[in-house]
Amino acid sequence: MPALPIFTFSCLLLTYLVWNGSPLLPYLNSRWSLYIGLAATVASGALTLSPRIHYRWRYDLFSFGCLLTWFAYWHQFFEIGAPVFSFYPVYFVLLSIFVTHFVIHKRSHLAADQIQLMRILYGFAGMRAPILVVLVLGSLLIPGHYLIYPIVMTLLLVRYAFAVCLEE
Repeated sequence: MPALPIFTFSCLLLTYLVWNGSPLLPYLNSRWSLYIGLAATVASGALTLSPRIHYRWRYDLFSFGCLLTWFAYWHQFFEIGAPVFSFYPVYFVLLSIFVTHFVIHKRSHLAADQIQLMRILYGFAGMRAPILVVLVLGSLLIPGHYLIYPIVMTLLLVRYAFAVCLEE
């Protein structure tokens, strides 16, 4: 199972819909899709108040909400066939698979110094979850700098992988 299953499978579905020019795309470009994405991101923030909800689901719900928000908001600035919409979801799927296979599933084979380095990077101020959340949400608002969103999402996914590895 990939690191963030809802997010990863949503990216796969979005890739399929964009590459095939599906008639469902106008629904994903609607205000409702934007509102659902924003509601999912707010819900993920609200779930941090509940200690019974595992952080994995909060990361997944936040990433899914950002994906919906990104697609619904950025279509105003880019055409559906633009490389931004064609390749970002593919990148996210590949990144999720890479992090799952080469980091999370290999955590039992990590040496003590690798774990220590992971702890240092995990504790770094720029890798704190609230800061990354603000950066991801901020990157959604600046489509003119279209590379910031995937970079910050990469950092968020790496932080998630570190959290899973250090949880043991």
